[in-house]
Amino acid sequence: MHKSICPQSAAKIFYIADLYRIEPLKSQAIEYICQHAAEVRESETWAQYVRPSSDLLEELFNNMANKRLYGSSGAGSSSSAGSSSAVSSSTVSSKGK
Repeated sequence: MHKSICPQSAAKIFYIADLYRIEPLKSQAIEYICQHAAEVRESETWAQYVRPSSDLLEELFNNMANKRLYGSSGAGSSSSAGSSSAVSSSTVSSKGK
């Protein structure tokens, strides 16, 4: 499927894979978007499917950040969601002290 992903289709594929929880396809779309971010961001499908969704934007941002920090894709992993809740809970607990 990766060969079918292009800048014009990547955002829609990412959105649909997320909607229907198709993790392998979602991971491929995330990987493609990370590698071709400038082209994908300029597409009409980006504006239609990803830009309005803060959850999808956050997932892409976390994936790109993890890739830079740890040198791994992290695409489709649930660790990014877990790490954000870990940060939230540690922030809350430190405020309560």
